[in-house]
Amino acid sequence: MEKESAIEKSKQYWEKIRNMEIEMFPEFVGGDIFGDKDYFYFAPSWHFKSGLITEQDIIDFKNDHSKKLLSIGSGPAFLEKVLVKLGVKKENITLSDIDFQVLPEDFKSKSINMREDWKTLGDEHYDLIILPESFLGVVKLENLFKVSADEFSQSKKDGLLHVLSQALLHLKPSGKIRINGHQLTEQEVLSVGEQLKSKGYKINIIFSNSLIEFQN
Repeated sequence: MEKESAIEKSKQYWEKIRNMEIEMFPEFVGGDIFGDKDYFYFAPSWHFKSGLITEQDIIDFKNDHSKKLLSIGSGPAFLEKVLVKLGVKKENITLSDIDFQVLPEDFKSKSINMREDWKTLGDEHYDLIILPESFLGVVKLENLFKVSADEFSQSKKDGLLHVLSQALLHLKPSGKIRINGHQLTEQEVLSVGEQLKSKGYKINIIFSNSLIEFQN
């Protein structure tokens, strides 16, 4: 009975987010994805459903105004605008993208190329670092459709290792990194996790429904 109650509560919360995003962003009236051949973005409700952001995160950020969130590759900040609507302080959110022009001017933001060093972050540290959009943006292959499966897998692992190595430099001791990893396999994620552990990082890895969470 308690399990059913929890499921129903989760469903009601997701429906709240879905109604909110439709009201805020007509781009998502017809579905979960908006974009074109070059860029696409998932609806905020999709991220809540996947667990990239949770109701408990919202509660934690509202209760502790010292907490900071970094969103990597946030684009026009559909998700982050919903977070603010739910009560997360805008000044506690930092957006980032390789294209500075797509970032909303009223948010704190950084220009970051995921494939390079994240020097623009300086010595800032965050409680939660998220990669809400396509992880393939960090994969260094000129043509993904003309390489072997092994080459593609290795490139994904190299990209993930680089992203995590950079993100861990800016993660608070008890912080978390969450990645929309629907292009990654569990084997690839665990392989990268072992590489990080061999370098001395003490992390806990959770891979569930294509969501990857790294806990410091």
